[in-house]
Amino acid sequence: MSEENEKKSPTLDDFIITEKVDAFCKQYRPVKEHTFATEAFNEERLREFFKAYELFSQGDPLKVYIDELAARDYHMSVSVYGEPAIIVEEKFD
Repeated sequence: MSEENEKKSPTLDDFIITEKVDAFCKQYRPVKEHTFATEAFNEERLREFFKAYELFSQGDPLKVYIDELAARDYHMSVSVYGEPAIIVEEKFD
């Protein structure tokens, strides 16, 4: 069997949709502190937003989404509930 005809196993990148990150960034702006106008995207909310559920054979796609958000200045901090979260403010412009 030639290499061209061999089926390649899917990789984690095959499950990542960068347009979802674009959509998140168009809707929300990163903030450093939690205030009345902010929202906290904890792990559960991030997984739901990006539909990033663990793929045991390939890894965790949420890590890729969080890395992509970090590259765009969205960083994890601690929410008012004491859990890791990305704190954002909805854009209304």
